[in-house]
Amino acid sequence: MEVFKLLIVDDEQGIIESLSSKVLAVCNDVKIIGAASTIDQALSVIENHKPDIILLDIHLNDESGFELIQEMQLALDDYEPAIIFITAYDEYAIKAFRVNAVDYLLKPVDMDGLSAAIDKARKAKSTPLADLSKQLPQQIAAPLRVDDRIPVYTNEGIIFLNQEEIIRIETFKAHTIIIKTDGQKIESTKPIRFYDQMLQNTSLTRIHKSYIVNINYVRKYLPYSGGYLELNDGEVFSISSRKRESVLKKITSLYQ
Repeated sequence: MEVFKLLIVDDEQGIIESLSSKVLAVCNDVKIIGAASTIDQALSVIENHKPDIILLDIHLNDESGFELIQEMQLALDDYEPAIIFITAYDEYAIKAFRVNAVDYLLKPVDMDGLSAAIDKARKAKSTPLADLSKQLPQQIAAPLRVDDRIPVYTNEGIIFLNQEEIIRIETFKAHTIIIKTDGQKIESTKPIRFYDQMLQNTSLTRIHKSYIVNINYVRKYLPYSGGYLELNDGEVFSISSRKRESVLKKITSLYQ
């Protein structure tokens, strides 16, 4: 008998426990391989165990389940889980189906609905994450215009920087480090995905799960081993295979 690995992602421990007991009650071919309450926790479990099915809450405190899909796309190649969205707000049903989720369940989740959703997940041919990501609702942070200043959230307050002041942004633990063109480093309390969404329309571009670089400060593109960018400060960064095409298009557009 084939066994399906399942991950539960929800920010309420009571919901996690309830879903776990219901899954075990209705499915004898599903193994719960973990639970997570944040995107970072979920990514850790996903990278280590590659669950076949993900029960994903849309609201995760100040994060969104939709963000997890984008992060999975950057972090993992050739991984296509079956995703079942869960939420207390039915206004998100249309959005969930627009990203081709296998199913959508409203809280409190009933046994019959859960059983039917998991049955769909068993049979479904999962949609590639790249296709899901293209259809995601853009609701994480409002995109800036090209000439807008960037708010950098720190423990001391908010620092506003001009976009041309920033050469790159790097992941640092659960936060980020903003590196300015003069070499100054500023630790931000926001995760890199926050800035990724905010900077969609600017020259600051996500090239990897851990890096955002200012395309205006790219000195050289290095095509070996999937692709690297060398910046004006001499630092070199790898490009995610899922991002390579869009990054190269953005670089070449500067010279057209």
